[in-house]
Amino acid sequence: MFVRKPAAQPPPVPAPTPYRQESLPAWIEAVATLDLKRDTGETQVRRGPGLILAALRESSTLPVEPVPPNAQTLHLVGSCPACEHEMDKVIRRRLPDDPDRSARNGTDTLDVLVYCNCSTVHPNRPADRTGCGSYGWLRVTTSAAEPNVTKTWTAIPEDLRWELEAEQLYAGRLDDMRATAQKWTAAITSLTGVFSIVALIKGPETIAKVLEPWRGIVYGFVIAAVLLALVAIALAAAAAGGTPRVARLSGREADTWTGWQAAAGKHELLYSRRGAIAAVLAMLTAIALTWFAPSS
Repeated sequence: MFVRKPAAQPPPVPAPTPYRQESLPAWIEAVATLDLKRDTGETQVRRGPGLILAALRESSTLPVEPVPPNAQTLHLVGSCPACEHEMDKVIRRRLPDDPDRSARNGTDTLDVLVYCNCSTVHPNRPADRTGCGSYGWLRVTTSAAEPNVTKTWTAIPEDLRWELEAEQLYAGRLDDMRATAQKWTAAITSLTGVFSIVALIKGPETIAKVLEPWRGIVYGFVIAAVLLALVAIALAAAAAGGTPRVARLSGREADTWTGWQAAAGKHELLYSRRGAIAAVLAMLTAIALTWFAPSS
């Protein structure tokens, strides 16, 4: 008589280990053996005067060039030695607030804080954290043909706190830049408004009393101040608004596009401030000439 055997039951899935924030030498030494690769397809914005105008177009028209090997982003990927879940670390060699620059300080080594950031839910984990709580330091050398880890050591809780803070700053770099640009736009608009009121009330009759050729020089400084103020406001508005994207981007494309927009916005904001300072100086020069130039 045939007896049907019961189906084999899959092995039970072990419960996730509780969250425990700790930095152990054995953990970081094991992390040092994980796969470490370069992002060979990475590009960076080419330096030059066309950066601002190019950033206002589609990303495909931006002036880009390959990132040098010693400046390429590194990816550390593998299983966490503590919880055995998948973790990864993106090691950026470029400054987070200026994606069009190359290797940080021109060095070939970089000290990196690595921590488990697996997506598995670990009991007792704080709401603002990821992973199982393990972390530690790696020293990565990038000058060789393949990047490698040359040193490991344990970290302290303050190291982890500031690493998480730095990642939040990097993720919000574009929003922070635009918020600063919006405040600057409001400030410069108010400043130019005050100058405009003064010019309308006292300007014509005061300038008319100045003798030639000083009268023409005063008008020249006033016109220059107005034009510089308009340029400063336009650049500040461009930095605050940026260029909206309609097409859907992949994660890597979104990271690159955000970096380009942040870099262009930073330059726009810088030139806006310079233009505003030049406009104020031009207006003050015009006012001084109305006071001290020969008049009737």
